[in-house]
Order: sequence, then C-alpha cells, then structure tokens
Amino acid sequence: MQRRWRPENTVRGELRVAAFARSLAYVVVVVVCALSAPTGAAGGAPADTVSFTVVALGDTQYYTSFFRDLFFEMTWWVSECAAPDALNTAFVTHLGDIVHRGNRFHGDWQAAAYGFKMIAVAGVPHGFLPGNHDKDNTRPDGDRFYEYRAAFPLHRYDRYAWFGGSFGGRDTRNTYQLWEVGMHRFVSLHLKHHPGSDVLRWASSVLRTHADRTATVSTHYAGTDCSDEQLGASPLANVSTLPAIDPVYPPMRALAAEHCNVLLVFGGHVFGCGGERATAVRNRCNGTAHVLVSNYQDRGRAGNGWLRYYHFTLPRQPQATGEVCAYTYSPRLRRFERDEDSHFSIDLATGARRAGCTHALAECGSRYASPAFVLAWVWIASVDVLFVYLLVMLLAAEAPPVSAAACVHRP
Repeated sequence: MQRRWRPENTVRGELRVAAFARSLAYVVVVVVCALSAPTGAAGGAPADTVSFTVVALGDTQYYTSFFRDLFFEMTWWVSECAAPDALNTAFVTHLGDIVHRGNRFHGDWQAAAYGFKMIAVAGVPHGFLPGNHDKDNTRPDGDRFYEYRAAFPLHRYDRYAWFGGSFGGRDTRNTYQLWEVGMHRFVSLHLKHHPGSDVLRWASSVLRTHADRTATVSTHYAGTDCSDEQLGASPLANVSTLPAIDPVYPPMRALAAEHCNVLLVFGGHVFGCGGERATAVRNRCNGTAHVLVSNYQDRGRAGNGWLRYYHFTLPRQPQATGEVCAYTYSPRLRRFERDEDSHFSIDLATGARRAGCTHALAECGSRYASPAFVLAWVWIASVDVLFVYLLVMLLAAEAPPVSAAACVHRP
C-alpha cells in the first residue's frame, strides 16, 4: 500500500537532512581550518617554567544577538590559539550575559552553543554562567532559564573528565571545573548573577573540598569598574547613613577572603567607567586574591571583539611564585590595548600588580582561515546575514593572515 503524503513527514525529512548537512559542515570546519589555520607562539619565558593561558569572554550579548560574525570570530580565535605552540590555552571562562534577549529568540542561543562547540572541539576545558540578560519572564511556564538550559544542558558536560559538578546536580547555572597544567592543579567556579546564600554555601564547600588546588571564581558581577576617585565622586559616597562603597561585590570579597586558595575572581557586567578594573583582596592567610573586571560591550560595534586573556608563567614545581599577565586583545582588529588597566602583570610571590609584563608573548591567529570556514559556518548557524557579511569580507581582500614570526608582542 502506498504511503500517503503528509506535510509533517516532509518537514521531518527536511529537518533530518538539515541536521545531517550541519553535522557534515561542522566536520568540514574542523578538518579544513585545523589544517590551514596559522598560529603564534609564546616567547621569552625561562626554560624551567610552564606557561599557559586562561581566556575570559564577557558580555557577548550583542554579538550573539546582533553581530554573530564577531562571536564566531572570537570563539574560533580561542580554539585556533589553544595549541601548545600558540597560547597553550588551558581554560576558557564566560562571565555571563551570553545573549541579550533572554528566552525570546532561540537563534541567539543556537549561535552561542555553536560558538562554544568550537572551543569544545579544540579540547579546551571551559565554563560559563547566566547573567541578568540570559533570563526573562516571557515563558508561560515561568521558566526564566529555559533557553539557557537547552543550549547548555547538564548531560552534555557531565561526560567531560574536567567537569567537576553543579549545584544540586540540576543544571549548568552554577558549576565547577577541575583542570591541570603539568603539576599545577586548578578548580574554577562559575556562579550565576547575584548567587543566593545557598549557592554561596555550596561554592564554599567546593573550595574547601579542593583546598589543594588553586581556585578561580567567575560570576557576572564581581565588582565595579570605577576607580576609587570615581567612586568617591559618586553622590552615594556623601550620604553618611550609607556604608562606604566597596569596589568588590561583598559576597565575592567574602569568598575570596575566607578561602586562601582563591587566586583570581573574574567579573563583567559593568562598563560605566571603562569596563576594566583590578582590585586586590587580602585573605585570612595574609595572601592576596585579585578581582578582575573586564567588559567591552559599550565600545564600537558592540565591543569589536575585544576580550581579555591571562598568560601564566609558573615554575614547573608548584610554589607561590610566578607571574600572571593580562592582555586585552581584539581578534577582529588584531590589536592590543596597552594602558595600565588593560595590560598588567601580577607577581604571585608578593601579590603586587604593575603595568606591563616581564615576558614577551606572540599574538596568535588570524581571521577566518579559509572560504570553506565561511561556507560551513553559514550552514551551521543558518544566518543569512552572516553569509553576506563574510562574503563581502572575503571579496574585500583584507590583510593576509599574521604569521608567528611577524606578530611578536613586546610589552
């Protein structure tokens, strides 16, 4: 008997074909670009040290919602530069506000998920968290994080050896990751925007359990980006009934002060005073944690791809010495920002921060590696506007890829 045609059967068939095509294109992206992508190389570090990079992506909300080409360029740059002969990227953290429109546009979350797939394929451990723009009340069922959960389901990350766990085993809003570089062992916490007391108690228990690991904490709001002088000029500072304005979000200060293994606290969210600030916090062991705020969403073209990465130069044997150097870089502009809020180093022996860095580091990567990359990303992301934009970029005959030999960055 001949099977009758039904519209739903055609739709299902088209969806299966589309899914297969995107999977095939994804393989093309990985294979072609892995073969053709240029890399940079770190330089200048002593032979008896180990060096690696931690990348912080923050407030990508306008990219995933309106400028997806920039988001893909950033995440491809991260995956491209992860190799040991490039930046040796050991971890990537996202600081929240992944999208701008909460549950309202599924395509925004699809773009975000595809971007993170590139980082996953590169084999780089990573974490993320929801910011205030990653939720809303538009769903009838009241689930404010529906799209976030769908884009980053817990079962996808449970399979990774570096995934430590989540708060209550519920979802990926509050998680921690365990990763190592040589003999150096780390635990990285990711806490949702304004975590409640129950989440903070859980975070403390994770830090106590892994007290033998160096800890980083990522959250959406970790503190202000304003200087002490700018805070002093605030009208609130002159109200005697209010406590002094703390540049660090109090729950993050308490977490860093209580747990002596916390080295870095990452945050974004704010941009009223330039989007960058570094603040030292003394812990109960008389050591120093550093609260590092970076957010570039208010700059031209929603941020123009600016991101922050931290290059660690540590002795091979774990000890309380070494250097962490902050770089602010745009893969789109291929340019570093060099002011003291954007490019600085932290001496781990003393906790002191200074402008510039001791060791030179090469810039890594280039723009899209090949036309195949462009076409495959169009298939994957299903974004017609992205296709037009990238096609124009290719036809415009932009500057050739930057080679490792030509891109050494001297602080």
